Amino acid sequence: MGWGVLQDSRYPNVRTVNLNEEVHSSKLEDWEYEEPKKREDIVLPPQPTDSPNDPLNWSTGTKMAILFIVSLTADVTVSLGPMMTTGFDEIEKTFNVTADQISFSLVGLLQITTGSRKRPVFLIPILFLFGTSAWGFFAGGFLSLTLMRVVQGFSAAPLETLISATISEIFFVHEKGKMLSIWNLFVMGGVKLGQLIAGFIIQNLVLNLPSAFELSSTPLSCLLCRISKAGFWCTAWKPVPLITFPVVIYVAFTYFFYAAGLTLIALLQGTIFSAAPYNLSSSAIGLTNLPLFGVGLIGTLLSGYTADYLVQFLTRLNNGVYEPELRLLLMLVAGSLSSVAYIGFGYSIAAGTSIYIPIAFLGVQTFSVPFATSAMFTYVMDCHPSHAAQAFVTMNFVKTAVSLAMSEFVNGWFEFSGVKLVFMIVVITNLARLRSKIARSAFHLKF
Repeated sequence: MGWGVLQDSRYPNVRTVNLNEEVHSSKLEDWEYEEPKKREDIVLPPQPTDSPNDPLNWSTGTKMAILFIVSLTADVTVSLGPMMTTGFDEIEKTFNVTADQISFSLVGLLQITTGSRKRPVFLIPILFLFGTSAWGFFAGGFLSLTLMRVVQGFSAAPLETLISATISEIFFVHEKGKMLSIWNLFVMGGVKLGQLIAGFIIQNLVLNLPSAFELSSTPLSCLLCRISKAGFWCTAWKPVPLITFPVVIYVAFTYFFYAAGLTLIALLQGTIFSAAPYNLSSSAIGLTNLPLFGVGLIGTLLSGYTADYLVQFLTRLNNGVYEPELRLLLMLVAGSLSSVAYIGFGYSIAAGTSIYIPIAFLGVQTFSVPFATSAMFTYVMDCHPSHAAQAFVTMNFVKTAVSLAMSEFVNGWFEFSGVKLVFMIVVITNLARLRSKIARSAFHLKF
């Protein structure tokens, strides 16, 4: 099989797909044989039905409209957490709390509740986001602000998990990388530009106006979708056993690591750049995200197109047989670049170098993240296509649960251990999981 994908002697054909199947005369003589549907010379997995209501048969315009709507909601949803990080100093002074209290209550709790449920509806969570944003504007104390963020996280949950399920259901295997790159582009915009806008609002207006920004930018839109006949409690329970699936375990913790890297940088950015020798204001800290967004834009588009091109190229080399593990080669790019970025950022901050140097290393880290998310999401989609939506819920919950724990101590850990040790541990962890083996389990083939 090659390319680092090991052949399993017991289950050699799990989730393999022949993307270049040739139709021989012997097959045509078989009355039960159905020639697979193709687009040009590529076999379409999954195979669409003949029904016009099958999402795979929808027009490209319909699919792209749905993708942009849910990506826009994800953009606003993802911006909710990072937009508070540029104003840590102002929040500390206003409410007389510590940086760890802020990161846990206003970022960590938002994330854990965001990862705790799946999309039961679409419109109702948007209305709740609208209401919690108004609540945040009028919050009179830190406890009220904390409770608002918890409710806001529950409201944002369906919007954050909806996009991965949508891509899994309406696009083919060879299209998923490019479509995920569009989603990643919106997510990158929410993370980076949300901080930029919030920084100016916090510095030049008043602390509670970011909530007014959230309120005004929350999109109110509806989405046509299929209605599932599965029971609510059956669907709600379905993500739980997926945490025992080897692929889901690997993807969940890898996805957590790269998402946590963005969270770690966001939580420490205000602490690092507001102190000597940089002494940046909230708006200036927000501006440091502008070049990162540009780099992330390039990385997002490049990773998406690379993911699909690489799969088709390696499939041809593999005699036309596609293996989901071929997606994991993108992790070589993500792991190498992110390790260089973390080491460079930690040591440049410790040395007090010009701010352009740590920002450059943050750019390398931002560039690497889309390669990891593209590899992880498409890998789990292709390994467990019938459970992809529930797998994303499980992955998101693992990511947010560990992020919650991290938000409780990360600022204190940084002050106690120093920036070099913190990021050296991050690099060691990153390299330790770069090369992994993922088992194929007889038990999990039943699902």
